Amino acid sequence: MSRSIIISLFCFCLAYAGIQQSFYVAPNGSDANDGTESQPLATINEAAEKVAAISGNMTGDIIVYVKAGTYYLTSPLELTEAHSGTNGFRVIFKNADGLGSARIIGGERITNWVQHSGSIYKTSVNWNFNTLYENSKRAWKARTPNQADFSDKVYFLCRGDYFRAGAWPGVSDWREVPKPADRMYYRPGDFDPSGWDIADAEVYCTAPDRASWAGQIHDIVGINAAGNEILIAPETPWFISRENTESGSRYIVQGILALLDAPGEFHLDVSENTLYYQAMDGEIAAQEIIAPKWKRLITVIGSSEQNVVRNIVFEGLHIEASDFEDSLMFVSEEPQDGMVYMRNTEHITFKNCHLSNSGTCGIVMMGYAQHNRVEGCLIKNMGIYGVQISNDTPDRDVSKYNVITNCRIHHVAQQVCHGSGTIFHNSNNNEVSYCEIYYSQRYLVTMKPYSTGLDEPRFKAFAADNTFAYLDLQYSNLDSGEGGAIEAFQQGGTPIYNQIYVDYCQAPLKSSGASETNWVAKTARGIYMDESGGSVFTNIEIGDNVDEPYAGGSPSSSENVSWQAGFDRTKMEYDKIGLNCDFPIEYGGSGKSGCGQATASTLAHTRAAVKTVDQMKTALVNGNDIARLLPTASAYVEIFNVRGQVIASFNSTEIRKIDQANIARGIHCIRISEIKTK
Repeated sequence: MSRSIIISLFCFCLAYAGIQQSFYVAPNGSDANDGTESQPLATINEAAEKVAAISGNMTGDIIVYVKAGTYYLTSPLELTEAHSGTNGFRVIFKNADGLGSARIIGGERITNWVQHSGSIYKTSVNWNFNTLYENSKRAWKARTPNQADFSDKVYFLCRGDYFRAGAWPGVSDWREVPKPADRMYYRPGDFDPSGWDIADAEVYCTAPDRASWAGQIHDIVGINAAGNEILIAPETPWFISRENTESGSRYIVQGILALLDAPGEFHLDVSENTLYYQAMDGEIAAQEIIAPKWKRLITVIGSSEQNVVRNIVFEGLHIEASDFEDSLMFVSEEPQDGMVYMRNTEHITFKNCHLSNSGTCGIVMMGYAQHNRVEGCLIKNMGIYGVQISNDTPDRDVSKYNVITNCRIHHVAQQVCHGSGTIFHNSNNNEVSYCEIYYSQRYLVTMKPYSTGLDEPRFKAFAADNTFAYLDLQYSNLDSGEGGAIEAFQQGGTPIYNQIYVDYCQAPLKSSGASETNWVAKTARGIYMDESGGSVFTNIEIGDNVDEPYAGGSPSSSENVSWQAGFDRTKMEYDKIGLNCDFPIEYGGSGKSGCGQATASTLAHTRAAVKTVDQMKTALVNGNDIARLLPTASAYVEIFNVRGQVIASFNSTEIRKIDQANIARGIHCIRISEIKTK
């Protein structure tokens, strides 16, 4: 074939050129200062203005050093072409201390709590918001049914109860239910709305299908209890009252003070400017509770495709806590906001940054976006997507050559069920490589056309020729079916998939609902090429914990793939799949030097002998089995949990000394090294 697989197209490092000028920002600084290390500024915004004043004809890099501390944004950081690096030099915003120690927060810490009732407290606020964070964990609006009782409460439905929309009165055939719809019906006995104050009430509902392929939030504008009728706004683009035992919208009701009855629930009374909350982690005054003020924390926007923002680097910063729109609507999967929002950009780099707790997305690159790079980043707890790259133009090939590499992206699609770790819309020749992506209600990596609505034209002329390689993809379709860890819809060209391991892609087989049980979702696939063909698959292993390994359009070619006869595991480069060894130790990386020198492996490597996690757990209880898996007697083993923390480390002589049963409960991945580094 004419296009070869090229991963990491160029060596990227931040060895600084000559420095034209440095500015410093510190929590104890003042924007009246000159920005030197001894007289630091107080805000990154002011540092950016000083950069713009001197960046027109640069003679070296301009570096803004951000000291460790917490920076609550009083307004978003807005960068334009006036802030670009010029003459081949760069403008660099970077941590002055440890990675992630400079926290850029898109909201304010909430204090001055007074008791409302029991463990529910209240305080005054003077702005509106739709999500809340306690100690870097997402809280949720007071709701019914409640979240399930589990430790990682991050999803609306997939681990908790839900309601089913009732039948539309007078309609016997669900195909006659009107759409769009401005109402839905609840089933008798599900709840009693008498006494509810619905001024701030909402309903979150999924599409009316077992696949639950999308979800959105509507305001409740009225309830007719006599007719079991809920009036909603804006209208839903689909009907939500399909009535049978296998299909129909699932939904929850939220945003009502009377429903606040569990830790982690909050209610914002907009008319009274009062926030009510029941803390998750103990005494409320001792917790860091942050309410977001901004949907976009950092914007990088050029004035046109001819006047782009270029040559800016963000390094080692922690960007966290953003909001989302009042009614989070599904619009053909194109949210327009992210913690970082970029348009008309090139050579913008995010390196070793930590992005967490987004209302919508982590990083969004819209329109003209070329040669941008996301590298070594930890991106977690995203409302919809981790990284979104979207060409919203029907006739211009302006979104291409962007790279996402050596990143850990996890717990995405927390706000709606159609999100993903990465997504490309109508964009080509991009790369996702050496990443570990896990925990999503739907996809982990996906490509789609761009559209502004379900029934609007789809822009797909340039949806082609992206590369995905050396990826560790696990735990997708947690709350949906008819999708896949790897998904593409109406894609052209010859996308390349190489050296990828996929496991734990299983649609929910049984959910306990307030209205029914035994909900069976449609099949989830390891790879789903939905109306897409022509892809090239080489060295792809789909694990045993997947409903169906492959479905959809025929590939252009497939070589050494596990769903076909003759799959050879020895051709899998397990030592290179997933994160590189220089992924930051501060974000759960190994901290080892000398990439490629150790014989490292992901869990998939061990599966040459132990094919499933259940079998691995059994093997952990039996030290002899583990010993036989080690390549040499001197091999050193590290076992990590899902957060990237080492829960056990040992060599062949130490196996009997560890608490193997406890390790078995927390195992996520394994690294085996020839040389002991303990």
